[in-house]
Amino acid sequence: MTEIAGWFFAYLFFMAVELIFCSLTSLWFAAGALGAWILALLGRPVEEQLLCFLFLSAAVFGLLGLFGRRNG
Repeated sequence: MTEIAGWFFAYLFFMAVELIFCSLTSLWFAAGALGAWILALLGRPVEEQLLCFLFLSAAVFGLLGLFGRRNG
């Protein structure tokens, strides 16, 4: 139960930072926290939640970098 609240508050924190600064610096962490939160809701182990957080954060970081270079 603690993981569910923890990932949800991590998601809210990273989204609040993103809304304040609007610089795409924490958007990838928010995506990772959201994915890990979903896994926590499904009852998956903490190790899978952490891997999901890391994988999704890296994937969104790469996609934002790819689109930023293409359009910038």
